[in-house]
Amino acid sequence: MRIRLLILALLATTLSTVACVPLVAQEPENSSSDENDDTALQQRLAGLAAEFQFTALPDDQPPILISETPLLSYTNPIRAQGQVGSIFLWTRDKRPAVIGSLWTFRINDDSRRLSIELHSLSQNEIQAKLPTLENPRRPLPDFRPPAPAITWAPLSSAGLRSASPAQVRSKIRRNAERFSAEVIDPQTGNAQALRLLPKPLYEFKTDDVVYGAICAFVLATDPELIVILEARKSGNSIELHYAFARMTGRQLKVKIEGEDTLSFDRAPVWDGNHAYYFCPNVTSLVDANK
Repeated sequence: MRIRLLILALLATTLSTVACVPLVAQEPENSSSDENDDTALQQRLAGLAAEFQFTALPDDQPPILISETPLLSYTNPIRAQGQVGSIFLWTRDKRPAVIGSLWTFRINDDSRRLSIELHSLSQNEIQAKLPTLENPRRPLPDFRPPAPAITWAPLSSAGLRSASPAQVRSKIRRNAERFSAEVIDPQTGNAQALRLLPKPLYEFKTDDVVYGAICAFVLATDPELIVILEARKSGNSIELHYAFARMTGRQLKVKIEGEDTLSFDRAPVWDGNHAYYFCPNVTSLVDANK
């Protein structure tokens, strides 16, 4: 009898374990499929970004080159359904020249709509050659941003004068936390606080910049506002400067240490004559994830 009971108990345990296996395995399988789909889409966006060409006038020396990999791949479930995008950077002698976002949202099971955002970060006039897209909703306008495209301002930099390069890097990252930002929902007028990513998207040095960083304020993981910080040599001291670049067409409000500093009105769309270029819902990417 004891042997029979032991056999029945072992059978019950085995059946219970087997019954649970498909439920446990199902989640990783779907997760892996979603990750593969997003990876394929991001690779397609990277291929498209490589077709954008920018020239700094008058002589394009040194040339403007795209970074080898995207600064960030992101999603934004708060906005359009299934939004997936990537942030790309074009630099001139390591210094940021143009930043861009290519993102899509799903309209059915096998089609996505592409949107394009660009922002010149250059002090020079930029000439752009945009890619040829299949079946665009309307022709892309030429991108002819003003020069300079962003406005630099000083930021108090106590403690930087005698700091080592490593200390400068650490102090600048902390200085980014002095800013706060929010985006205004155009439908409700409500403000949504943006989150500062804990690490810069891009770091750089030049002959006159001891340390520079591109930081991002995000909604979900989608950058809405870019802050560029540069610690520049000035004689025997170091001075800190900052500039903003919007990455949304919506209204933005920015504060430094709680004090209102700057606001951005809603941006025009399909207009290439501004530093910020936004063309939403440009074309369909059929089977973008396949």
